[in-house]
Amino acid sequence: MIAPIVPIGLDHVSSQRKCAQELATGLLREGIMALEFVGKDPNSPNGGSPTVWVETEKDEIVIQGWLPDPEMKVEIGETEWVPGGPIGIPDHEGVVRIPSRMIPFLREACDAAERRAGLHRAAEER
Repeated sequence: MIAPIVPIGLDHVSSQRKCAQELATGLLREGIMALEFVGKDPNSPNGGSPTVWVETEKDEIVIQGWLPDPEMKVEIGETEWVPGGPIGIPDHEGVVRIPSRMIPFLREACDAAERRAGLHRAAEER
């Protein structure tokens, strides 16, 4: 299931977003960019995030979401989530939040990346 693109207004920011979308679409058509659009949150204001893609060359899931609030970022950054593991968010990584209504898009992206990577197993094999 691919979600419809949410129309955006004609204000300045929307015009910039439309230009960026047209450029990305052109790059995708020319095979320069390897992103497969999965879905965009239809309830986000102003046509913004969250958005989910599958990067088709590396079979990775790409997620755009909201930044965590300061308290959440502190909790994430100061907690040892895996015993003996590192604490904090590495400089080359980031944390985003997405609403639970995006779960179907995440499932679809996971399934697509799994199939592309040759990891998909039939239901009876699971």
